[in-house]
Amino acid sequence: MDIQEFLKIFAEDIVMLEPEDVTPDTILDELEDWDSLAIISLNVALDEHFGFTLNQEEIKNLESVSDILTIINKKSNI
Repeated sequence: MDIQEFLKIFAEDIVMLEPEDVTPDTILDELEDWDSLAIISLNVALDEHFGFTLNQEEIKNLESVSDILTIINKKSNI
């Protein structure tokens, strides 16, 4: 899975938006559907597609979609 595919999954399945409405610059707290359920869904998607989940510290430090992408790049071999 590449980053564009993940962005599509993140937009459609996690924060319930059209893929074109989510960019790396998207601020998570500004998303209406960014809540505890979305964080759980994010961890499920990361585990399913990349083989890892975020720990509490990583979750606490998330501010934008770019932060998620940075972690994916660090923890996986994309």
